[in-house]
Amino acid sequence: MNFIQKNGNDKTMLSARIASRLRVIVIGAGISALVAGSAFASDVKEPDDYRLLKEIILIEFADEKPHEAGPVVPGVMTQIDSQEHIMALTFNVNANESVPLDTRLFDFLRKENIPAVFFVSGKWIEKNPEWIKRIGSDELFEIGSLGLEGKACTVTGENVPRELSAARSVEELFIEIEKNARKIESLTGALPRFIRSPSSYYDDVAVRMARAMGYEVIGSMMPDPHSENPPKPEEIFPARSGAIVAMTLEDSGIQAAIALRKAVPRLKSKGFRFVKLGDCSLR
Repeated sequence: MNFIQKNGNDKTMLSARIASRLRVIVIGAGISALVAGSAFASDVKEPDDYRLLKEIILIEFADEKPHEAGPVVPGVMTQIDSQEHIMALTFNVNANESVPLDTRLFDFLRKENIPAVFFVSGKWIEKNPEWIKRIGSDELFEIGSLGLEGKACTVTGENVPRELSAARSVEELFIEIEKNARKIESLTGALPRFIRSPSSYYDDVAVRMARAMGYEVIGSMMPDPHSENPPKPEEIFPARSGAIVAMTLEDSGIQAAIALRKAVPRLKSKGFRFVKLGDCSLR
C-alpha cells in the first residue's frame, strides 16, 4: 500500500499528514487492528500512532538511495520567499546541557520585539525542561528540533565527514527526528514545525523523509560558522532580503546578545525588520 502522494513539484508529503499525524484516526478499531498486526506491534512502549507512522515511513523510504548530500539539497529551506526587507533569526542551542541560557538574550529580543526560533537537541531538553516550557509559552518565540542526539540528517551515513555523527538508516533517522519532536511536544503541547541538522549536513532522501513526516527542514545561506575562516559580523547578519540568520549558542547566549546589540541598529537603519519564521513562505 502506498501512503505517499507526490504533487506536481515532486515534493513528497504524507496524505493529509495521515489525518493530522494519525492522532485522529489511530483511536479507531481498524487502525488498532492494523497496528496490532504490524511488524512493530511487539514494542509496547511506543504509542500506537508513533509505531504506525514509523512503519509507513520505513515502507516508503527503505529502498530510497541518496543522490545529493551537503549543507543545501532539494527541500532544505534557506530563505524567506520575499523581496521585502525582512529576515528571520534562528539559534542552534549547542551550549553545554548543564548551562542555562542567559536571560539577557531574551530580554533584548523582547525589548526589540524580535521573533526567533530556538533549535534544541534531546540532551539539552532533558537538562533544561523549564527553559523549553518558558520559550514555548512565549508567542514571540518558536522551538525547533536539532534531533534527539544531534546527528547529521542522512539515511545511510555515506560520505559524511568523519568528524560528524550521522544517522545511518531510515529507522535511525526516524527515531532521531520523531522522538525529539515528541520530547518538545510533551513540554509545550505542540510538535515543532521546523527541524535542522546541527552540522548542516543532509542528504536528499532524508530531507524528503522529514517533509513526509510533516516537518520543514531549515537551512541558511550563511557561511559555515565552523569553517577554517569564521564569518565576519556582516556575514552573520547580511543586509539581504529574506535572509534566515543562523546563530550557534556555544555558551549561555551572552555572546549572541552582544552581537545582536551591534547588528540590529545597523539593520534597522537600512529598513530591515525581523519576522517570525512560522509566518513566512519559505524556499
